[in-house]
Amino acid sequence: MTRLKPRLNAPIVFLMTGLCIGFGAGFFVAPARALRALSPDSADNSLLMSCIVSMEYNDARKVQTPVEGLVYLDYRRGKLVGTMPELRQIGQQSKYLSNFTERDLVEDFQIEPGTTPRFMMSAIAAGAMTDGGQLLVVLDTQSRQTRVYKFSYQQAGVEFKPQFSLVEKKVFDSKTNVEQVRPATFQPFNKP
Repeated sequence: MTRLKPRLNAPIVFLMTGLCIGFGAGFFVAPARALRALSPDSADNSLLMSCIVSMEYNDARKVQTPVEGLVYLDYRRGKLVGTMPELRQIGQQSKYLSNFTERDLVEDFQIEPGTTPRFMMSAIAAGAMTDGGQLLVVLDTQSRQTRVYKFSYQQAGVEFKPQFSLVEKKVFDSKTNVEQVRPATFQPFNKP
């Protein structure tokens, strides 16, 4: 009785060989590294972010479009700095950003000399209250104070003048303005 020899398919052999070499090179040449999240340098906790300043209606396209601003929390100087797009052609040069405006956080938070604040910032949507724009919330975790700013602009001719307006000051602690939530009590359903 004759035995048949099994035949190997050449393309499958090459494919399997290539996969083995690739996995081997991946594991031995470049060993796995731990994934680490990066945080800002503790010496400079500055932050750069964009926020919606207002919503404008485009008649030609029949859509609302957001107008965004760029906000920089300058931790070292204790300033809130902002600008926004101002697309203009001046001669042969294009101008893309308006002039910068700044707000003194040290003065707004009444930070005393020798105190080290710890600022954090976020933008929140406030809907129709702010013409579709967002409010900027700046928080000092050391003094447990918060300030809410509206970033807006005034148009003078073809020039935009951005500005920060302080709309609210608040201190947050459990004694003054944090509602204490009572634990819920279990009420069994009444069966008919």
